[in-house]
Amino acid sequence: MNAVFLEKILGRRFFVVLNLLIILVVESTGKFFYNTGMLHVIALLFVLLTVVRIFIHYKTFDQFLDKIVHASIFALFIFAISHIMEYINFTLYHRYDDAVFATTINFYLIGLASIAIGAELFLVKYDKRSNLLLQFLYLISVGLAVFNIAISFNHSLVSLDLGTVFPYLYTLLAAGLLIVAVKKILRLRQKISISVGFLNFLIWSMSFIAISMAPNIFYETLEEKFGLMMYQIMYLSHFAFFVSLSLMFLSYRKLANLSGVYAQAQQLNNSVSGSNQSL
Repeated sequence: MNAVFLEKILGRRFFVVLNLLIILVVESTGKFFYNTGMLHVIALLFVLLTVVRIFIHYKTFDQFLDKIVHASIFALFIFAISHIMEYINFTLYHRYDDAVFATTINFYLIGLASIAIGAELFLVKYDKRSNLLLQFLYLISVGLAVFNIAISFNHSLVSLDLGTVFPYLYTLLAAGLLIVAVKKILRLRQKISISVGFLNFLIWSMSFIAISMAPNIFYETLEEKFGLMMYQIMYLSHFAFFVSLSLMFLSYRKLANLSGVYAQAQQLNNSVSGSNQSL
């Protein structure tokens, strides 16, 4: 089975069928995927598949696109750590407290921030403006990473009860980072018009990452007000995550299949460099 054949197979229809099949199998087996931790194994396989997708054509990506490519790889690395931690906490230690859910949320927020940073790194150079937003995004990412370390030692530092500030703060952060990332990618899309398909898929991918955080943020409300079981809440979050990674895979498939994008990106990058040298 050669690479060209795989390119044709692993398209939109494949991922629509794959996600529907996963939902059908997981839901039909009750708590099996929750109790065994197989849900997190599937998540890691999605991460691995997407990373392989990126690296298949990694050497062909233009320097202009390196920032967003590297940001995606870093985000996938963060997502992988998140699901490894989930597997350890839920499956091995049977921990179901707020700190575990908050840890996952923090990792996902860092992933969103990294995509925004990847786009902003070029835009700061292109627009010749202050990197204040870039520094702010770095600060948020580092702060979330430090907070994850802190709550791993002291679980009482965070509570997702609606009577506390954390659910609303996390919702605000998720919405804010998503809006910033989308705005930056839309701005990037204006600069390389031929990459519209790639960036559109990436926007939808990030949107589903934000959606996948909602069940984790409001899991107590879903349990108490809507009567959902813990395993059903976990399934909702992971189904959204699977869709997100499917879309990210398709975004890089779209990029690899574009002809001429690298030449246009190189021309734009050279014009930016030339402008900077003339200043």
